Amino acid sequence: MQKNTIILLLIFSFLFPLCSENFVKFKYVEIRNDKYIYSKEDLTISDIKLVAQVLSYYNVEYKLKDSAIFIRFEVYKDFEMMYNYSKKSHDPNWLSSHVK
Repeated sequence: MQKNTIILLLIFSFLFPLCSENFVKFKYVEIRNDKYIYSKEDLTISDIKLVAQVLSYYNVEYKLKDSAIFIRFEVYKDFEMMYNYSKKSHDPNWLSSHVK
């Protein structure tokens, strides 16, 4: 059993840095029952433009492809940051005052 655990840890430690370089589809983050969760809904074209504005303001690297916006996994896994980006992309006052 210990040998299998060590092998899995070695595999994970090798693959994790590779995953962190990968881009994943941006999903809105919401708070439900005091927990962060990713929305199941896909972003609309309008949503993508708003999210892109927020990400651009914060110099977050993103890619647009196939009517979706992709960000690095390192950003995606930070629920609090994703929630912040999600909220700001829905805030007309923030959007109008933070144009690059």
